[in-house]
Amino acid sequence: MNQIAERFHHQLEETITQAKSMEDHIKLDAILLDREKWLKTYNEPDRKDVLYWILETDEKLNNLLKQKSEALQEKILEEEQLNRNRGTFKLYE
Repeated sequence: MNQIAERFHHQLEETITQAKSMEDHIKLDAILLDREKWLKTYNEPDRKDVLYWILETDEKLNNLLKQKSEALQEKILEEEQLNRNRGTFKLYE
């Protein structure tokens, strides 16, 4: 596959996997914007194959993003519950 397309894929995958804050969302958007600019200017004979490959890998990245989002939501809910329990414990002291 095209090396530039693969590089964008790996950057996106790494950013999603390591995401911990809103700043990571900004980084993800920047990579997607760079990839979009590159695709608009990419007119090589394998363009169609590259676009199909990107569609396939983007579906996998989307699933990864959903999993990461669900995991972060669970973590936030657990932290909120823990904080509520701490507050309740302090009331009884």
